[in-house]
Amino acid sequence: MMEPIISVIIPTHNSEATIKRCIQSITSQTYPTEKFEIIVVDDGSNDNTVKIAKETKGVLVIQTEPCTLGHARNIGFKNSRTKFLAYIDSDCEAREGWLETIAKELETNQAITGPIENGFKKNLTSWTEYLFEFSDFHEYRNRSTTPFLPGCNQAITKECYNIAGEYPDSHLAEDVFFGSLLKQAGITAYFIPELQIRHLGVTKLNKLLSKMELYGRFTVRNSKTYDSIYKKMFKSRWRIPEVFFVKIGARAIRAKRSKNFSIFIICLPLMILATTKFCIGIWKELKNHHTNLN
Repeated sequence: MMEPIISVIIPTHNSEATIKRCIQSITSQTYPTEKFEIIVVDDGSNDNTVKIAKETKGVLVIQTEPCTLGHARNIGFKNSRTKFLAYIDSDCEAREGWLETIAKELETNQAITGPIENGFKKNLTSWTEYLFEFSDFHEYRNRSTTPFLPGCNQAITKECYNIAGEYPDSHLAEDVFFGSLLKQAGITAYFIPELQIRHLGVTKLNKLLSKMELYGRFTVRNSKTYDSIYKKMFKSRWRIPEVFFVKIGARAIRAKRSKNFSIFIICLPLMILATTKFCIGIWKELKNHHTNLN
């Protein structure tokens, strides 16, 4: 019997609305089923996520106590039995050819990512989240090196773990930290246009705003160990307006590059609202914890 080549690792938490679509996007591909395995790592869901994941024959479902996203990714790695590791989040769908591209590209490269599309193109809240988080990873971007591998769409060789180390034990930005580890280890990551997924993002405004505030809080916490472009601005709460304008300006530039500038203009009121909540998260974190990043 042929041994699998690719381990598809899917971390989950209360993902009953999307996990079935995620798994089906993998199992329905033309890549031979005997050449890949699917590992779902669920960190304490209290909905039907685990039940739905187990409905697909052959899927290995690992249940663990609530943990960080980084730790869940590492659990998947430790239970894999292949030389290639593919990570996709439970709120995403792989496009056809995703597995074939991974198998081909990882023969010569050690770490790859690719385009992330908005899966709910008729929803302005979803577009706002997409423009805020993923617009730099668009389908018009050419093949190129990249310092950052989004956790929702990345593939690496198992050797990367042996050289760079495991994912940091972090809820947010664990993929940014891991990209930094790869760089320190001398591993070059590549953006591959054919490695495409759809992100089935947030569609309700209240959930997006809560996420943005939390994102702001974790951005401050993570900046203690990761040299982000905002680090100098976090030395004073009174520099937070600079963060606001830098964030909006950068998203406008990315929207233009991804040919979504008209959508950006339509979503601008929501972008302003989301960025404001992001900055409120930063303000609260700096105020409550008296952060000193000098």
